[in-house]
Amino acid sequence: MKTLYINSNGALIFDKEADRVSSIENKREAISRIMLAEEPMHIVYEDKDTRDEFDVEKDDLIIKFYDYDFPHKAIKITSKEWLENIRAYDERQKKSKDVESICTAYCDATSCCNEQKSESC
Repeated sequence: MKTLYINSNGALIFDKEADRVSSIENKREAISRIMLAEEPMHIVYEDKDTRDEFDVEKDDLIIKFYDYDFPHKAIKITSKEWLENIRAYDERQKKSKDVESICTAYCDATSCCNEQKSESC
């Protein structure tokens, strides 16, 4: 069995039986939006002469593509790992906004200017 190695610099395939390394072609993503279904719902995508309809469940991902050449302009994905990544990202963004809000409130309360925030901010 071949092994695909992925790191921050790229990816390569190692074929142990042939003792050979090769590259792997990246696929074009052209993703416009990724939305998270917070509850079951019916999705309708409509644009010009295209119409797609499908149902999603809570925590399904709805992917909308930029490119009009795709046969499906919007699709659903069910992936626990992708969901976990999105939730982790959302939590990090929320914490970042909370810290920014606290620092702004601190600076307002202590009359410091925005350019000189306290060391705790």
